[in-house]
Amino acid sequence: MNSLTIPIHDPAFENLKRSGRLLHFVAATIILFNAITHLREPGGSMIFFWTQLIVAVDIFILLLAGRQVLSEAPRFNLFFRLVEAIFFLGVGIHMLVNGYWIISLIQLIMAIGYFYILYCEDKSRLHEAVGFHHLGITVPAFPGTKMLYWVHVSAVQNKDTEIEITTSLGRTYHLTLRRSLTWEEQVKLEGYCRHYLRVPLAH
Repeated sequence: MNSLTIPIHDPAFENLKRSGRLLHFVAATIILFNAITHLREPGGSMIFFWTQLIVAVDIFILLLAGRQVLSEAPRFNLFFRLVEAIFFLGVGIHMLVNGYWIISLIQLIMAIGYFYILYCEDKSRLHEAVGFHHLGITVPAFPGTKMLYWVHVSAVQNKDTEIEITTSLGRTYHLTLRRSLTWEEQVKLEGYCRHYLRVPLAH
């Protein structure tokens, strides 16, 4: 029997996606402010200024015109998250070289934060599903997955829009489905439950 993977709504990832627009706005605002500040400094580079300005404007345009893109095209969103992380890293290193320790530390912390968010978004978009395998059941455990071995699973219940998994440790997972199960998926899920739990799939 092949593995069965069913797409679900992961609450932790949904919250991260909702906060994505705010994080982009914060990054674009800081980039724009940094560009203007740099230009006003003696010997400020026009190339540095225009590079930052273009990045900031691009992100603002994305926020105004691409709300659906951010939620429906994760790779596009990840690209801008990577640009923001690299920007803060670059500014942090630049400030460190020039002896601005406090500003450098702040920028580097923000770079680490954005790289971590990038990592979480990339991992979560690949694991926003519940999987039934011969070893057990994989469920989202932000930002990755967690394996529930069959020996620890007490019951699996299909409620049309939700799958409920109860473990022998007393924990219950309520997983909201993105769509109803197809007939083939129901048959496969029934087969897993009969084979490993020795009981039919509950409804």
